[in-house]
This record gives sequence, structure tokens and C-alpha cells, in this order.
Amino acid sequence: MTLEARLQRYLLACLRRDAVRKLYRRAESAGLLEARLVDPANEASAQLWSLTARGQALIEQDRAQSQTKPLSRFGRALNRGSERIDPLRLDDDDGIATINHTPVSAASRGDEDKAALTPSPLRSSTLAAIHTYLPSLPIADVTVALLVARALAKPGLDLQMLFEMLARPDPFIVLGVPVPGFERLCADMLERQFILSQTLTLVDALPGQRLTRHYRDNPRDRGRVLAFSGTYMREKAETELKDAVTKALLNSTTPVLVLDESEVRELPGRLLAAADLVVEGQGVTPELIADVMQISLGIDRETGLAAMHAVEFTPGYLGIADLVAALRPGRSAEQIVGALERLDLANWAAAEESKKDKERNDTGKSGAGGASGQGKKSGKAHARYDLVQPVASATSNPNANAGNGKWTEKILLVEDLVGYGAARDWALDLRSDLHLWREGHLDWSEMSTKLLLSGPPGTGKTTFAKALCNTLQAPLLATSVSQWLEASYLGDVMTAMSATFEAAAKLRPAILFVDEIDGIGRRGAGGPHSDYWDTLVNRALELLDGAGKTEGVIVVGATNSPDKIDPALRRSGRLETHIDIPLPDTEALIGILAHHLGGDLKAVITSRPKPASSTVQAVASLSVGREPPVNSKNAGATASGTEEPRA
Repeated sequence: MTLEARLQRYLLACLRRDAVRKLYRRAESAGLLEARLVDPANEASAQLWSLTARGQALIEQDRAQSQTKPLSRFGRALNRGSERIDPLRLDDDDGIATINHTPVSAASRGDEDKAALTPSPLRSSTLAAIHTYLPSLPIADVTVALLVARALAKPGLDLQMLFEMLARPDPFIVLGVPVPGFERLCADMLERQFILSQTLTLVDALPGQRLTRHYRDNPRDRGRVLAFSGTYMREKAETELKDAVTKALLNSTTPVLVLDESEVRELPGRLLAAADLVVEGQGVTPELIADVMQISLGIDRETGLAAMHAVEFTPGYLGIADLVAALRPGRSAEQIVGALERLDLANWAAAEESKKDKERNDTGKSGAGGASGQGKKSGKAHARYDLVQPVASATSNPNANAGNGKWTEKILLVEDLVGYGAARDWALDLRSDLHLWREGHLDWSEMSTKLLLSGPPGTGKTTFAKALCNTLQAPLLATSVSQWLEASYLGDVMTAMSATFEAAAKLRPAILFVDEIDGIGRRGAGGPHSDYWDTLVNRALELLDGAGKTEGVIVVGATNSPDKIDPALRRSGRLETHIDIPLPDTEALIGILAHHLGGDLKAVITSRPKPASSTVQAVASLSVGREPPVNSKNAGATASGTEEPRA
């Protein structure tokens, strides 16, 4: 067994022991178990747990009635929580009346303790059944345990060296793992004895640090350790940091620990030179995520890895809080990976913006490049969009009756939309080309990947983009010019625009849908702020040219007023394909109506009060599998509804 595997087994065993203790306390609160000290005179002695009369009666009743569901009644009583129940009286739904409980005399308690500690088939089977109600191990604790095990298993470090270091009265250890949230959670697990079996009290070595949430330092505390936060240390002045480290090292009887969640090499050189042991781990990897999914959620490790491999997901900006948010019970591996992708992308955008803010502060200039708004510090600007993941496949959720007589909701697909004409043809051609491109048989430059949709409000331009997401099986980044303009200052607006295009490139193949694209304006319009709008149009042209050269980015722009768009945005290589979508005519409305009626279509037609008109007959034709005629000029309606009219 490798060193990492041994460390993982030990750390996970600590977590499982804690889970067992919590389970037993729940059972004690419900009146099913009771605990007493092996040595009543010593409060630090081990606890001996035993079944109460109520717990024993429930187990006997369960065994008598069912062998397939062990302790089902016991489990129902346990899940009632902390409700206190008289162990001599059982609820009617337990099927048992009164149980006579004979107290154990003091003289016979020693013999009972010996019997309880003696293994037996009955005792082992009872413990195994009770342990089926163990809670899942916390995602955060499991993640920290695996990160620590991987860090300590680095080449050049063995357990003997580590044990000798920990046995010293004043070791100075630096433990760095570049994962947000590691510092505080690792400190918490150390104090709860989930990493070392000995009692530790971590004391903040820097004023105001609040790493351990302790507000007082008592020199008489058991297992006292001076703790530094690497993140907080980077914020302190060199002189203050030097004094704090020197003061900690002068105390020859107190260990010093530095917990860091950034790159260890970025810590002050003086600190690293003074450390007796520097341990540096790695960040979140697909293997780590798959291990946490298996340990805490029971999802097979290979299944988790396959889900990440299918979408080529390589995390780079995930923290422990992100894993806690995404790894929720009941989610499939694919759903978890989709959530992690969104979180990773959001963190990346925030990191990029933070880096640019720092550069602007260092240089005293904004990102406006000398245009309007230069030198003004504004609020946070970052990629602004909604990320929509495609439905996994048409076969996993077919667009048909489920076969059980119940109508199931259709997946929104372009091929099922009614009345889109040329836009529908463009999407289906792109689907074929995208398949060839993925197989390496077609160059991206030979494909039509830029589209401008125009039409009155309510004609389904946004719905078309959502359907395109499922048809192409590519993520959709939906944004609008108004979202970009929320940043106000020119530099921030341009940053938001650039970050959105960069996010699409990071997720490629992906669809970038830009609504209200006419809001960018036209160059040469004149007015007091014409330089602002001219700069925006120029930046949009650069981004569209870049997207054209970046394989895997499909751009769809939508507008109600195509005449307000700068002509340069519609030239070759940019939004060169322009398709107009008018309001739906009668035939398109028939298709929309048939879609929304779904399985109720036949019943509605049958219950009509009057003989069928030509329109009703057209709708009725759909109920027997005939498609209504579609006019290619009528491209307004969608089979899933229309957009809400804009104000």
C-alpha cells in the first residue's frame, strides 16, 4: 500500500469514527441507545454504549417481521431526531405495547460490561444494521483529508521523518495547498483531532488574523500551537511580519504552523528559510473530485472520471466551498460536473478581473486605453452572462410519449421548432458541419458560425438560441449589450465584453448569444459621447474577428432593429449571415398550439363544441401525425413558446 493510500485510510477512519459518535448520540436522544463510562470515576475514560429496552424491542420486532429491511422500525424512531421518548412506552405504530425494563444492579454491571465487550454474531449483526444509518461524510472534511494525504505523500517525505518532526517540542512546519478555503478548514480539522490524534489548540500568531476563531491566547491551553495564515501574512508589512515570526521562534516550547492556500513559493523567503519542514500539495484535480464523489456520495470513481472526461473538464479555479455547493446528494455525476464547470468559469472570470484591477491600481490607469473614463476607479467588471448546459442527449429524454400513457416534456430542439425557415436550415447545416469538425474532417474556417437574427419582440430569438444549445450539444453563454453596459465606465464595459468572449473560448465548442446587439451603436453618429460609442464598436469588431479565428466559438446576435447596427459588424467574417424572423402567421400558430397541447391534443379536439373549422382541422391533422404546411417566409413562432415583449 502506498504512503498516500495509508494516510487516506487513516484520515478517513478519523472522520468515520466521528460519524459513528454522532449516530450514537442521535440514537441516545431518541431513547434507543444509552451510554456510560467504563470507569465512572474517570470522566476521560471510554464510553460503553448499549441498547435500551426500547431499542432492543424494536430490533426484535424488525427481525421477526422482515429480513430484507433490517431495523426499519429502529430507523424510523432514530430519524425522529431529538424527540425524547419514554423507553418504557412505545408508540402504537411500533406494534409493541409495554416493555418491562429491569435495571441492572451495581454488582452485576461489571459482568454485563464484559459481556457487552465480548464479540458475538448477534452483537455484530446489530452493529452492522445500526451503522446503515450513518450520515455521509462531510464534503469539506473529506476534501481536506485527501488534500493533506496527497501533500504528505510527496516524494522525499516519509512517515518516520514526519513522526520525528512532530515529536519535537518546537517544530516549525509550513503546509501549503493551493485551494481556496484550505487554511481555515484544515485548522478546524486539526483542532477536532481529525488529522492528528492529539489535542491541539491553534492560536493566531498575527493580531486580527482570525484563522482559528479563538479570541484569547491562554498559555496553559493543552497542545498550544502558534498558527499563521499564509494569505494574511502576504497582506502584512515586512517589518511587522518579521517581528511576529521572530517572536514565535523565540518560544522554544511552542510549535509553529503556517497554513497556506496559495503557492508556497510566494511566501516570504525569510519564513521558508526558518521552517524545519515545508510541505506543498496540489490543487483540485479530476481525480480528487472523483474520490470525493465516491466517498461522500457513493458515485463510482470511474463514473465521475468519465463524466469529466466527456466534457474535457480540467478544474483550475475551484475551492472547497465550490465542491460543497456542487456535490449535492441526489445529483448525477453529469449534473455535478456541469455545476463545477459553471463555478470554475465564474471563479476564473473573477480572478481575471481581480488581476486587471491590480494592474490598473499599480499603474494608475484604467483599461480604457486613453478613451473616455480613463483613470476612474469603478466597481467590479467581469464576464456577464448566463450559462446554459445542453440536455445530455435526445435519447436520454426522448421527444415522445414515455410509453406509460403520460405525456413527457419535450427537449427544446431546433429541428422541432415551427416556422423558423432559413434559421432552422442554418442550424441543421451547422450541426452537420460541427460533427465533421469534431471528427477532424472539416476546418472551422469553412463553416458558417456567425448569425444575426432580427425581428419584432416576441418572435422567439432567445428561444432559438436555447434550442440551438441542445441541437448542437454545446453550452450556451447568453448575454446582452445592456448587461455589458451595466459597468458604465468604458474600461469596465470593454473588460466585460472581452471576458465574455474569453469565457466562450474556454468552454468551446460553445455558443455565445448576444441579445440587443444594436445597443453597441454606430460609429460616426456624432454627439457629445460619440468617442465612447466609437470605441465600443471598434472593440466589438476586434472581438468578432478574434472569435472567427478561434475554433469552437459560435456567435449569434439578436436585435429588433437591424438598421441601427454598424454596417461593419455585418461584413464578411463577422455577423455576415442575417435572417429576419417575422411574427408567426396562422400556420405557425397552429404548430405552437399543437406543441403546448401535447398529449391533450386529441382530447381537446374531441371535446370541441362545434364542427371543426379549417383551423381546427389543421390542428387535428397533427394528432394523426401529419405536419401542417410551413411557409418559409413565416419564421416567427417557436414550438416552445415566444419571448416576453420588451418594454
